[in-house]
Amino acid sequence: MSESERSAGDRDRRAQRRSKPTEKGHKAIPDLEAEPVESGRPEGPRNGGPGSGRAFSGGQWIVLWLVITLGVAAGHLLSNLITSVAVAHQMRIVMSDLAKGFGQVATDARQEVKQAQQEVQQAAKRRDAERRARRRESDRGQSLARQCQDWRAAREEMDSFTTRKNTEKYCGAYREYIQTGRVSTD
Repeated sequence: MSESERSAGDRDRRAQRRSKPTEKGHKAIPDLEAEPVESGRPEGPRNGGPGSGRAFSGGQWIVLWLVITLGVAAGHLLSNLITSVAVAHQMRIVMSDLAKGFGQVATDARQEVKQAQQEVQQAAKRRDAERRARRRESDRGQSLARQCQDWRAAREEMDSFTTRKNTEKYCGAYREYIQTGRVSTD
């Protein structure tokens, strides 16, 4: 018997066995061996047949893996980009608020410094005025004031080189004493 006749006969017997009920009245369990196909390989779950669930060949799996990997990586990068843009926007808002706050604080500080400087200047002017008043009332101040007054009167009576020179000398000494508290010795 040839190979093709024997395989045809085997097929017929298998088909009969499938269709015959068993002794107990149940249908027979179908033969799990796959029928040979034209390619010489039987169809089945292991060979990419209808029950395999695989619709890709070997190279297509690599392409699918690359597409999925690139998609996941792009998703992560996009997520990071969106997050960084949102954080940068929030930072700009916070920095703007801080700048406004610091600007207001700086303006307030400048006003306080200016006010303090004015108060210091006024206090210095008051102290100087008080010192000048004390110097005018002191014995030395009154003496210099009398000498200045006497030389002015002498100059009005007799306008000469000596009266002009001594009027400038003693009245200058009086002004210097009132302003500085010292008298120059010329």
